[in-house]
Amino acid sequence: MPGGVKQQITEEMTELIEDIPQAVVKPVADEVGKAVETAQQSVFGPLDPQAIQQKQQAEAKSKQEDQARIKNVTQFIEDLKKQEELSKQKKQMEAQKNQQGEMEEQEEEQEKLQQKARKDESFKEQQIKEAQTKSERKGGVGG
Repeated sequence: MPGGVKQQITEEMTELIEDIPQAVVKPVADEVGKAVETAQQSVFGPLDPQAIQQKQQAEAKSKQEDQARIKNVTQFIEDLKKQEELSKQKKQMEAQKNQQGEMEEQEEEQEKLQQKARKDESFKEQQIKEAQTKSERKGGVGG
């Protein structure tokens, strides 16, 4: 019996030693394979043609969206510039209009002053003539 037990233990140990590589190596090999595939996909992108196409479509869509955003921002900036230019023009026109109005007021005031000066001058001339006429009458009658 002791020889039979020894042989049985030896056989079981042999089986166990044969099973250990399959039990340990296969899962490790599977994990290493997955890691390699994951690393390849990280570095080179997916290897599946469908995944590659989906990635390209997503990138194209993202690029289109970016271009649309850029176009919108550019248009917004252009609109702001146009509004600013129109505002400047409006302010210039208002300033010119105000300046022209002030000049017209000054001209009217100047004209009024000139008319008043002419009236005053005319009035003075008339008073001088009347005084001369009175003095001539006095001098002519009394002389």
